[in-house]
Amino acid sequence: MSRARIVFIGSGKMAEALIAAVVSGGVEAKNIVASDVSAVRRDCIKRVFGVSVTADNLAAAKNADIIFLCVKPAQIPDVLDEISVSDAARRALVVSIAAGVVIRSIEKKLPSARVIRTMPNTPVAVGEGVVCLARGRHAVRRDVKTLSRLLGGSAVIVEMPEKMLDAATSISGSGPAYFYYFAEALADAARRIGFDKATASLLVAHTAAGAAAMMSSPNAKSFSDLRADVTSAGGTTAAAIKEFARARLADIVRRAVLAARKRALELSRR
Repeated sequence: MSRARIVFIGSGKMAEALIAAVVSGGVEAKNIVASDVSAVRRDCIKRVFGVSVTADNLAAAKNADIIFLCVKPAQIPDVLDEISVSDAARRALVVSIAAGVVIRSIEKKLPSARVIRTMPNTPVAVGEGVVCLARGRHAVRRDVKTLSRLLGGSAVIVEMPEKMLDAATSISGSGPAYFYYFAEALADAARRIGFDKATASLLVAHTAAGAAAMMSSPNAKSFSDLRADVTSAGGTTAAAIKEFARARLADIVRRAVLAARKRALELSRR
Protein backbone atom coordinates (compact mmCIF):
# COMPACT_ATOMS: atom_id res chain seq x y z
CA MET A 1 0.00 0.00 0.00
CA SER A 2 2.91 2.35 0.69
CA ARG A 3 3.65 2.34 -3.08
CA ALA A 4 0.02 2.75 -4.12
CA ARG A 5 -0.68 5.77 -6.29
CA ILE A 6 -3.22 7.89 -4.43
CA VAL A 7 -5.16 10.61 -6.22
CA PHE A 8 -7.25 13.41 -4.73
CA ILE A 9 -9.68 14.97 -7.17
CA GLY A 10 -10.58 18.27 -5.59
CA SER A 11 -8.15 19.93 -3.18
CA GLY A 12 -10.35 21.90 -0.80
CA LYS A 13 -10.10 21.99 2.99
CA MET A 14 -11.42 18.46 3.52
CA ALA A 15 -9.06 17.06 0.90
CA GLU A 16 -6.23 18.93 2.59
CA ALA A 17 -7.15 17.31 5.92
CA LEU A 18 -7.19 13.86 4.30
CA ILE A 19 -3.86 14.42 2.54
CA ALA A 20 -2.38 15.43 5.91
CA ALA A 21 -3.70 12.19 7.40
CA VAL A 22 -2.35 10.05 4.55
CA VAL A 23 1.08 11.70 4.68
CA SER A 24 1.28 11.40 8.46
CA GLY A 25 0.42 7.72 8.00
CA GLY A 26 3.61 7.20 6.02
CA VAL A 27 2.61 7.55 2.37
CA GLU A 28 5.36 9.34 0.46
CA ALA A 29 4.52 12.58 -1.33
CA LYS A 30 5.80 11.15 -4.62
CA ASN A 31 2.91 8.67 -4.58
CA ILE A 32 0.21 11.34 -4.18
CA VAL A 33 -1.38 13.49 -6.90
CA ALA A 34 -3.92 16.23 -6.23
CA SER A 35 -6.04 17.98 -8.83
CA ASP A 36 -8.03 21.18 -8.59
CA VAL A 37 -9.34 23.87 -10.92
CA SER A 38 -7.96 26.55 -8.59
CA ALA A 39 -4.31 27.44 -9.06
CA VAL A 40 -4.32 28.90 -5.56
CA ARG A 41 -5.38 25.57 -4.05
CA ARG A 42 -2.91 23.63 -6.19
CA ASP A 43 -0.07 25.88 -5.10
CA CYS A 44 -1.11 25.57 -1.46
CA ILE A 45 -1.26 21.77 -1.53
CA LYS A 46 2.07 21.49 -3.36
CA ARG A 47 3.76 23.92 -0.95
CA VAL A 48 2.45 22.26 2.21
CA PHE A 49 2.81 18.59 1.26
CA GLY A 50 5.22 18.46 -1.68
CA VAL A 51 2.82 16.32 -3.74
CA SER A 52 2.27 16.52 -7.49
CA VAL A 53 -0.61 18.74 -8.59
CA THR A 54 -2.56 19.22 -11.80
CA ALA A 55 -5.69 20.87 -13.17
CA ASP A 56 -6.42 17.79 -15.30
CA ASN A 57 -8.61 15.24 -13.50
CA LEU A 58 -8.13 12.58 -16.17
CA ALA A 59 -4.36 12.95 -16.06
CA ALA A 60 -4.49 12.66 -12.27
CA ALA A 61 -6.54 9.46 -12.46
CA LYS A 62 -4.10 7.79 -14.87
CA ASN A 63 -2.52 4.77 -13.15
CA ALA A 64 -4.39 5.55 -9.89
CA ASP A 65 -4.83 2.78 -7.35
CA ILE A 66 -6.96 4.82 -4.95
CA ILE A 67 -9.04 7.85 -5.93
CA PHE A 68 -10.52 10.22 -3.37
CA LEU A 69 -13.45 12.20 -4.80
CA CYS A 70 -13.29 15.47 -2.87
CA VAL A 71 -15.23 17.87 -5.10
CA LYS A 72 -18.59 19.39 -4.27
CA PRO A 73 -21.56 17.03 -4.68
CA ALA A 74 -22.89 18.93 -7.70
CA GLN A 75 -19.55 18.43 -9.49
CA ILE A 76 -19.42 14.65 -9.02
CA PRO A 77 -21.30 13.71 -12.24
CA ASP A 78 -18.98 15.81 -14.43
CA VAL A 79 -15.88 14.46 -12.68
CA LEU A 80 -17.07 10.89 -13.11
CA ASP A 81 -17.71 11.52 -16.80
CA GLU A 82 -14.14 12.84 -17.11
CA ILE A 83 -12.38 9.95 -15.43
CA SER A 84 -14.66 7.12 -16.57
CA VAL A 85 -12.62 6.74 -19.78
CA SER A 86 -9.59 5.77 -17.66
CA ASP A 87 -8.97 2.05 -17.21
CA ALA A 88 -7.28 2.80 -13.89
CA ALA A 89 -10.30 4.72 -12.58
CA ARG A 90 -12.64 1.94 -13.57
CA ARG A 91 -10.74 -0.61 -11.48
CA ALA A 92 -9.58 1.64 -8.65
CA LEU A 93 -10.69 1.88 -5.06
CA VAL A 94 -12.86 5.02 -5.26
CA VAL A 95 -13.47 6.86 -2.00
CA SER A 96 -16.13 9.56 -2.09
CA ILE A 97 -16.52 12.26 0.56
CA ALA A 98 -19.35 14.02 -1.29
CA ALA A 99 -22.30 14.50 1.06
CA GLY A 100 -25.55 13.17 -0.33
CA VAL A 101 -24.03 11.42 -3.36
CA VAL A 102 -25.21 7.81 -3.14
CA ILE A 103 -23.01 4.86 -4.02
CA ARG A 104 -25.20 3.66 -6.87
CA SER A 105 -24.77 6.96 -8.73
CA ILE A 106 -20.99 6.52 -8.65
CA GLU A 107 -21.19 2.85 -9.63
CA LYS A 108 -23.40 3.80 -12.56
CA LYS A 109 -20.50 5.77 -14.06
CA LEU A 110 -17.74 3.45 -12.78
CA PRO A 111 -19.47 0.05 -12.76
CA SER A 112 -16.36 -1.99 -11.89
CA ALA A 113 -14.85 0.34 -9.31
CA ARG A 114 -14.68 -0.61 -5.65
CA VAL A 115 -16.62 2.31 -4.19
CA ILE A 116 -16.56 3.39 -0.57
CA ARG A 117 -18.71 6.34 0.42
CA THR A 118 -17.42 8.20 3.46
CA MET A 119 -18.35 11.01 5.80
CA PRO A 120 -15.11 12.34 7.32
CA ASN A 121 -14.79 15.37 9.53
CA THR A 122 -12.11 18.06 9.61
CA PRO A 123 -10.38 16.99 12.87
CA VAL A 124 -8.80 14.26 10.71
CA ALA A 125 -6.20 16.96 9.97
CA VAL A 126 -5.03 16.92 13.60
CA GLY A 127 -5.31 13.18 14.17
CA GLU A 128 -8.62 13.30 16.03
CA GLY A 129 -11.13 12.70 13.27
CA VAL A 130 -14.07 10.43 12.64
CA VAL A 131 -14.60 8.73 9.27
CA CYS A 132 -17.93 6.96 8.79
CA LEU A 133 -18.12 4.76 5.72
CA ALA A 134 -20.27 2.37 3.70
CA ARG A 135 -19.16 -0.11 1.04
CA GLY A 136 -20.45 -0.40 -2.50
CA ARG A 137 -21.18 -3.62 -4.39
CA HIS A 138 -17.60 -4.42 -5.34
CA ALA A 139 -15.75 -3.10 -2.30
CA VAL A 140 -14.52 -5.87 -0.02
CA ARG A 141 -13.34 -6.03 3.55
CA ARG A 142 -9.74 -5.67 2.36
CA ASP A 143 -10.63 -2.27 0.87
CA VAL A 144 -11.96 -1.08 4.22
CA LYS A 145 -8.73 -2.28 5.85
CA THR A 146 -6.73 -0.38 3.23
CA LEU A 147 -8.63 2.81 3.99
CA SER A 148 -8.26 2.17 7.71
CA ARG A 149 -4.49 1.85 7.34
CA LEU A 150 -4.40 5.09 5.37
CA LEU A 151 -6.51 7.10 7.79
CA GLY A 152 -6.68 5.06 10.98
CA GLY A 153 -3.82 6.95 12.61
CA SER A 154 -5.79 10.17 12.24
CA ALA A 155 -9.38 9.05 12.73
CA VAL A 156 -11.77 6.57 14.26
CA ILE A 157 -13.16 4.48 11.38
CA VAL A 158 -16.82 3.45 11.70
CA GLU A 159 -18.43 1.21 9.07
CA MET A 160 -22.22 1.34 8.74
CA PRO A 161 -25.05 0.79 6.25
CA GLU A 162 -25.23 3.53 3.65
CA LYS A 163 -28.67 4.58 4.87
CA MET A 164 -27.05 5.73 8.13
CA LEU A 165 -24.51 8.04 6.51
CA ASP A 166 -26.99 10.90 6.32
CA ALA A 167 -27.49 10.57 10.06
CA ALA A 168 -23.72 10.45 10.56
CA THR A 169 -23.44 13.66 8.54
CA SER A 170 -25.60 15.43 11.10
CA ILE A 171 -23.55 14.15 14.06
CA SER A 172 -19.86 13.60 13.34
CA GLY A 173 -19.73 15.33 9.95
CA SER A 174 -21.28 18.63 10.99
CA GLY A 175 -20.64 18.11 14.69
CA PRO A 176 -17.32 19.97 14.95
CA ALA A 177 -19.10 23.15 13.86
CA TYR A 178 -21.60 22.71 16.70
CA PHE A 179 -18.79 22.63 19.25
CA TYR A 180 -17.10 25.63 17.61
CA TYR A 181 -20.40 27.51 17.76
CA PHE A 182 -20.69 26.77 21.48
CA ALA A 183 -17.03 27.73 21.95
CA GLU A 184 -17.70 31.07 20.24
CA ALA A 185 -20.59 31.73 22.59
CA LEU A 186 -18.56 30.71 25.66
CA ALA A 187 -15.60 32.87 24.62
CA ASP A 188 -17.95 35.81 24.03
CA ALA A 189 -19.42 35.30 27.51
CA ALA A 190 -15.88 35.21 28.93
CA ARG A 191 -15.10 38.55 27.32
CA ARG A 192 -18.31 40.03 28.67
CA ILE A 193 -17.26 39.21 32.24
CA GLY A 194 -13.85 40.82 31.82
CA PHE A 195 -11.38 38.53 30.04
CA ASP A 196 -9.45 39.79 27.04
CA LYS A 197 -9.94 37.97 23.74
CA ALA A 198 -6.71 35.94 23.89
CA THR A 199 -7.30 34.74 27.45
CA ALA A 200 -10.94 33.92 26.74
CA SER A 201 -9.96 31.83 23.71
CA LEU A 202 -7.21 30.06 25.68
CA LEU A 203 -9.54 29.16 28.54
CA VAL A 204 -12.28 27.89 26.22
CA ALA A 205 -9.99 25.90 23.89
CA HIS A 206 -8.12 24.10 26.66
CA THR A 207 -11.28 23.46 28.65
CA ALA A 208 -12.83 21.88 25.55
CA ALA A 209 -9.69 19.82 24.86
CA GLY A 210 -9.63 18.56 28.45
CA ALA A 211 -13.31 17.65 28.41
CA ALA A 212 -12.89 15.85 25.07
CA ALA A 213 -9.96 13.86 26.43
CA MET A 214 -12.00 12.77 29.45
CA MET A 215 -14.94 11.75 27.25
CA SER A 216 -12.76 9.65 24.96
CA SER A 217 -10.37 8.10 27.48
CA PRO A 218 -10.29 4.29 27.58
CA ASN A 219 -12.13 4.10 30.90
CA ALA A 220 -14.38 7.08 30.32
CA LYS A 221 -17.52 7.52 32.37
CA SER A 222 -20.81 8.32 30.66
CA PHE A 223 -21.31 11.93 29.59
CA SER A 224 -23.96 12.30 32.27
CA ASP A 225 -21.63 11.03 34.99
CA LEU A 226 -18.84 13.31 33.85
CA ARG A 227 -21.20 16.27 34.03
CA ALA A 228 -22.37 15.19 37.48
CA ASP A 229 -18.77 15.06 38.70
CA VAL A 230 -18.44 18.79 37.99
CA THR A 231 -21.90 19.77 39.21
CA SER A 232 -22.13 20.21 42.97
CA ALA A 233 -25.60 20.83 44.37
CA GLY A 234 -26.17 24.53 44.77
CA GLY A 235 -22.83 25.38 43.17
CA THR A 236 -21.74 27.50 40.23
CA THR A 237 -21.98 24.73 37.63
CA ALA A 238 -25.47 23.81 38.85
CA ALA A 239 -26.53 27.43 38.33
CA ALA A 240 -25.25 27.36 34.75
CA ILE A 241 -26.84 23.98 33.96
CA LYS A 242 -30.13 25.28 35.33
CA GLU A 243 -30.01 28.10 32.77
CA PHE A 244 -29.26 25.65 29.96
CA ALA A 245 -32.24 23.54 31.03
CA ARG A 246 -34.49 26.60 31.28
CA ALA A 247 -33.55 27.52 27.71
CA ARG A 248 -34.26 23.92 26.68
CA LEU A 249 -30.78 23.50 25.24
CA ALA A 250 -31.26 19.74 24.73
CA ASP A 251 -34.34 20.42 22.58
CA ILE A 252 -32.43 23.00 20.56
CA VAL A 253 -29.64 20.50 19.90
CA ARG A 254 -32.13 17.83 18.82
CA ARG A 255 -33.84 20.23 16.42
CA ALA A 256 -30.49 21.29 14.97
CA VAL A 257 -29.43 17.67 14.36
CA LEU A 258 -32.78 16.87 12.74
CA ALA A 259 -32.42 19.92 10.49
CA ALA A 260 -28.95 18.80 9.41
CA ARG A 261 -30.18 15.25 8.77
CA LYS A 262 -33.14 16.55 6.76
CA ARG A 263 -30.79 18.57 4.58
CA ALA A 264 -28.52 15.55 4.07
CA LEU A 265 -31.52 13.49 2.96
CA GLU A 266 -32.56 16.25 0.55
CA LEU A 267 -29.10 16.21 -1.00
CA SER A 268 -29.23 12.40 -1.30
CA ARG A 269 -32.48 12.57 -3.26
CA ARG A 270 -31.21 14.99 -5.90
